Amino acid sequence: MKNYLNYQSSEYDCGSVSITNGIRYLFDREEISPDILKCIMLYTMDTYNEQGQPCRHGTSAAAMRFVGSWLNQLAAVRSFPIQTQFLFGNDVTLSPRKPNRRFCTAQLSCCVFFLKFRIMCF
Repeated sequence: MKNYLNYQSSEYDCGSVSITNGIRYLFDREEISPDILKCIMLYTMDTYNEQGQPCRHGTSAAAMRFVGSWLNQLAAVRSFPIQTQFLFGNDVTLSPRKPNRRFCTAQLSCCVFFLKFRIMCF
């Protein structure tokens, strides 16, 4: 059974919601292990704002890389059919006219997170 996709619950949870929605889109409910969701929620929203308030600056690039690496490790040890790749900055473009860069069709603000040959942009 497929899951519905989630909306952001705050201004700061775009990273965790994007990854979770990617997993929900790619896999049926029965295929999603609870530890995947736990990892996403545990390691995202890891930054502090200028006033020192936790979680109010979203998710760091380091956390996105860590969750992607964790998912790749999960794929290796459990034969879970997922592969992630983190692209950032000049590795990503919104124009198909630059053949040496990856192409993303959705709105882009900071980075791209590839999940199982499909693209999640946020």
